[in-house]
Amino acid sequence: RLYDEHGKMNNWWSNNTAKQFEIRAGCFREQYSSILKYHHEAFSKTLETASGILKNIADNGGLREAVRAYFKYVEHNGAEKKLPGLENYTHEQLLYLAFAN
Repeated sequence: RLYDEHGKMNNWWSNNTAKQFEIRAGCFREQYSSILKYHHEAFSKTLETASGILKNIADNGGLREAVRAYFKYVEHNGAEKKLPGLENYTHEQLLYLAFAN
């Protein structure tokens, strides 16, 4: 948002884009704050910071794209073999477990 495609500082978002992003970021803040009451205070403070919210938004987008890419891979290449010792998990579950790790 603050850097252009050449890595130079340049706020290239329109005012409307920035406003829409802040609205959506507020949704993340609200969602995470409902979970934070169950976690340690230091962990909660990290998630409540602006950089913590931005990291969570980036992680969420990265996960979404990883899931899309995986399903596209399966569509073109067929299902993968089950991993020994992990036969009780679906491949989608393993994807989420890998992300959580």
